[in-house]
Amino acid sequence: MSTLSMGAPFHSSRIKIGLISKGARDPFVKRMDVGCIEQAEIKGIELLVRNTDDATFQSITTQQRFIEEMIQASVQAIVIAPSSSTLLIPPLLKANDKGIHIVNVGSPLDEEEKQKTGFTCVRVGPDNRKGGRLSAHDMTAALNGVGIVAILEGEKGQLNSIYRKEGFAEVMNQTRGIRIVETVHANWDSDIAEKEVERLLVQYPNIKGLFCVNDRMALGGLRALEKRKKTHSVIVSSYDNLRAARDEIRRGRIQSTIEQNPHLMGAKGIQAALDLIQGNPVPNYTPTAVELIDYRAVMLRT
Repeated sequence: MSTLSMGAPFHSSRIKIGLISKGARDPFVKRMDVGCIEQAEIKGIELLVRNTDDATFQSITTQQRFIEEMIQASVQAIVIAPSSSTLLIPPLLKANDKGIHIVNVGSPLDEEEKQKTGFTCVRVGPDNRKGGRLSAHDMTAALNGVGIVAILEGEKGQLNSIYRKEGFAEVMNQTRGIRIVETVHANWDSDIAEKEVERLLVQYPNIKGLFCVNDRMALGGLRALEKRKKTHSVIVSSYDNLRAARDEIRRGRIQSTIEQNPHLMGAKGIQAALDLIQGNPVPNYTPTAVELIDYRAVMLRT
């Protein structure tokens, strides 16, 4: 299933942009979508919004259908947060061949596959490896440089998950007293994360750190830690800066999360699409800031 919403109504402007998003129920995605919609309203753009119910592998076929809808609707640009780094490139190439500009927001499309197919687009989004490194440095300090840790990843093959893991592991592998014992895919899902952490706690009862590449998995992991009364003996770090994660940071049950500024990401994505349509220069990559949100940062923002 999928949800449908509309942005600003069509007035005098003849600019029409399509937004293809993923995970309508995800608070992070909602923040990004609002950034897109508000920027479109400011610029007087007609925005067609299509969103999948979730960000799992099954949403790929839905996004492929949405791309075809956008082609039929004669949009001038598509802003897309892709559910797959590779499988959406062929339909996006088809849209590109019809003169539709493509802006990739958030999770990046695969560079090797783009080169292989001849597809080009611009990207707006965070440096996920940097976010992973920030989280790792913070966890290393919290662990005093000693302990075994595990990583919970998102859907297999999704580059934002891979890059966050790689950035985290890069720092941890350089820390002599810390060892990553396992990396598992919990598919961005809190219930799957809870089960995986339950298994990890049985297999590695002395685990000291848990890095989750999104907050929803961290919240599921906390439920597993609660059952074994380990919420204050295992350092949990995560990604996305959801309100629920900040609440757990206040309680001392999550060490830190990473803010990716999704509202700004959405606004910059729409602006990049508008610039492409108007023939203005647009860089191949427009970074959006990542920052560590720990207890001090949460309390300062309260």
